[in-house]
Amino acid sequence: MSQLEGFVEPSKEKKFCKLVKFLYGLKQAPKQWHKKFDQVVLSYGFQINNSDKCVYAKQFDDNLYVDDILIFGNNMHFINDVKSLLSSNFDMKDLVHVDVILGIKLIKKDDDMILTQSHYLKKFNYFDVKHVSTPYDSFIKLKKNLSK
Repeated sequence: MSQLEGFVEPSKEKKFCKLVKFLYGLKQAPKQWHKKFDQVVLSYGFQINNSDKCVYAKQFDDNLYVDDILIFGNNMHFINDVKSLLSSNFDMKDLVHVDVILGIKLIKKDDDMILTQSHYLKKFNYFDVKHVSTPYDSFIKLKKNLSK
């Protein structure tokens, strides 16, 4: 990283700046972020899911899963522990309730969770499409992806 124009000290023109952390926008930044995040959550006892390397899970008496920064589970004590761990290692903003993640809108209705991309219908003028319901079987477990 070279010195910025106007900040070069006389007699130190050949010096350069050392970048001590990866900056947002650099092509290395996502890899370095994932590496750091990986170290933190693995040190806390999470395991990487064999089907998706960006999904981490830790088995408690109740279940708790962390997907990148989306945290969900059925035990608020464990969820708050994970939030504390992450906030002590990263600058973090807790949005408490999720509205949209990865372009998918999440709507909690009674005991159901509705996943929709209907907001894209408006954006791209797809008003005449037929809506379908795709039920999710919560008893299906992910299996290890053996394809290379």
